[in-house]
Amino acid sequence: MIRKKQYETTNDTIEEMASRAISETLSKIPSLSVLSVERNVQLLKHNEVDIVISLAIPGEDKVKKIIVAVKNNCQPRLIRNTVNQVIRYRQTYPEAYIMIMAPYISPEAADIILEDDVGYLDFSGNCYISIGPVYIEKAGKPNIFKAKRELPSLYTPKSMRILRVLLSNPIKLWQVQEVANEADVSIGQASNIFQLLTRMGYMNRLEGFPSAKRLDLLEEWSSMYSYRINDVKGYKTSKNIQETEEAIASICKEKNVDYALTGFSSASRFITITHNRSMAYVNTIGDDIGTLLNVEAAGSEANLLLLKPYDEGVFYGTRTIDGVRVVSPVQTFLDLMGHGYRNMGESAAEAMLSIIRAEWQEEKPLDTID
Repeated sequence: MIRKKQYETTNDTIEEMASRAISETLSKIPSLSVLSVERNVQLLKHNEVDIVISLAIPGEDKVKKIIVAVKNNCQPRLIRNTVNQVIRYRQTYPEAYIMIMAPYISPEAADIILEDDVGYLDFSGNCYISIGPVYIEKAGKPNIFKAKRELPSLYTPKSMRILRVLLSNPIKLWQVQEVANEADVSIGQASNIFQLLTRMGYMNRLEGFPSAKRLDLLEEWSSMYSYRINDVKGYKTSKNIQETEEAIASICKEKNVDYALTGFSSASRFITITHNRSMAYVNTIGDDIGTLLNVEAAGSEANLLLLKPYDEGVFYGTRTIDGVRVVSPVQTFLDLMGHGYRNMGESAAEAMLSIIRAEWQEEKPLDTID
């Protein structure tokens, strides 16, 4: 088990600490012989597996492999997607034992993991390992690692500008100076975020973002993000969705005001989805906006949300589709995940992931390892 103090003060990456934790756990089992522990193994083409362990088990001739995915965040709302990722390894290695490791895995997250016969181990001492004659289960250990201690510095407005740049083109091997210029932040700020992302295991300065880690980072970001960080004003309009959104575009162009559709309004330009609430970032929301759009201020009945951006970074990567400006797929995903409107937000966000993955060129055929 890795103690809280050690984890919080070490400069090792989370994969290095996970490697030590699983090695220490397995080495205490007399009936097992750990033959090798490898990190960053090429299992899927252009994708790396965090840890691969080779074991010798008494009574079995073949070497048993354990494939471990290491995650920073195993919140129940994110873990299902993680499980779906790791069970793909069985397509190539049906006899391998699959595990997930993280600083903390709650009982709710553990239940989801176990549904697909996947094992787990966290840094707080909770685990479920079932390999041949070996069975270990420990539960009820409290979370001794508070990951959010570092998160505020990763999710400040300037830091999120950097994340948008990196996640919009994660294959590129960005230099600190390039990111600082692109995100319009200082070199020091960009350097600090690079170091933090590396320490948290999200990126490798020499190789960039492993594809699985891009999704991990995006999902963790979404768990920390809410569109209500912006100045939100609600309105009621009798116009249909198309008329409302075209009116926003027309008025903002006429007034030379920066704008971009987001949420469902943006998603509907990328995927097939029906919605009855428009949403847009408008850089300047004056008192006359209601008059110009012929709408009335409203509360819970609002079917138009105008957001004055908390930071201009929300406009990074915008594009024009059918004559209307929309935010990037990454920003669309964030705003949908933070929407939660009758559970439609998260459903639409899941659909947007296919667009994001395509832009990341993430879909790759399976390869093998020895």
